[in-house]
Amino acid sequence: MRELLRTRYFTIVEEAPRGLVVVTRSPTPFASVDDVTSAWTSVADTLDRLGRRGRRVLVDLRLVVGRNDPAFEAAMAEVRPKVHADLAKLGLLVASVAGRLQISRHQREDGVPRLISTDETELRAYLLAPEPPPSKP
Repeated sequence: MRELLRTRYFTIVEEAPRGLVVVTRSPTPFASVDDVTSAWTSVADTLDRLGRRGRRVLVDLRLVVGRNDPAFEAAMAEVRPKVHADLAKLGLLVASVAGRLQISRHQREDGVPRLISTDETELRAYLLAPEPPPSKP
């Protein structure tokens, strides 16, 4: 396991040997909307440096207290595409049905496929499953 980033809001590790990247959000509330943007941008920058091609990412949000005020939602709408772009697979781990509903709404807004679950085993199986070979024309 190789730690790629540690801040007051996030820890990112790459798990060997399969190359799964786990982004864990801490329970520390964002101090401001600017912190939302800069913290998630640091996650996106870390994924950029690592390389996104073929990358499978598990985002663990279980420790976070939900938030959906308009300023927060606007900031998240801005940074989500930067974080989720060009990944092979994305899974989001949430603690509650309410969290799952909020992330499902984001999925509809973004159009980015992702598996959302309260079950870490299910997400890991999804993320680590081999891709089917491309179909022949």
